Amino acid sequence: MKNVAIDCFGNRNDREPERFNLMRGEKHPHLVDTQEGVTYVAFDRASVAAQPIHKIVVTGTLTTIWWGYGAWSNRESLTYDLTKNETRTVQVEE
Repeated sequence: MKNVAIDCFGNRNDREPERFNLMRGEKHPHLVDTQEGVTYVAFDRASVAAQPIHKIVVTGTLTTIWWGYGAWSNRESLTYDLTKNETRTVQVEE
C-alpha cells in the first residue's frame, strides 16, 4: 500500500498528473441520491470499494458542497470535511 493524494473526483497525483490540477479532470455524476434537502453524488459504480462522494446541502438560499471518501453504501455516515478545492491523502494498492 502507498499514500497518494486525490482530488474531489478521484484523480491521483501519481497516476494522472496532467489531470490532477484540481477541477481539470472533472467527471460526470454516475450515482445521485437526494433525501430531505441533502444530495449525495458519486462518479463511479456503487461496487467501487472507496471513492470520492460529494454531499450537497441546501439550507434556504445557501448551498454547501463537501466531499468525503468511502463506499457508496456508507454515504450517509461518511465524514464530509473537504471543499471541492482540497485534496485528501488515501492508501492505494501499489
